[in-house]
Amino acid sequence: MPRPRKAQPETADTGAQAVVYPEVESEAQRAPTDTLVAPLAPTAAPEPVAAFYSVGVRNRCPWSTIQSAGTYWSRTSTIIPGSDPRLDELKRCDWLLVAPVP
Repeated sequence: MPRPRKAQPETADTGAQAVVYPEVESEAQRAPTDTLVAPLAPTAAPEPVAAFYSVGVRNRCPWSTIQSAGTYWSRTSTIIPGSDPRLDELKRCDWLLVAPVP
């Protein structure tokens, strides 16, 4: 029994022309079908850092002077730069009032 042959496109030898269909999209334009694309969740903008902060003792503090971050602070406000490394510790202190300078 002869083996079946694969269908071959017809060529000009037999009188018929092979049909070629143009690509609608290139490979680079096709999106993979197995990938899900989800919109990105909006992220919170980082808190802007003020150029200067005012640091002073709160009115409810029972002492007129306290020590925090290795420095004595009094009721009169002290201006420090926003890049001061002690700023995070000063903001956590309940007795100090740390506010950005407008």
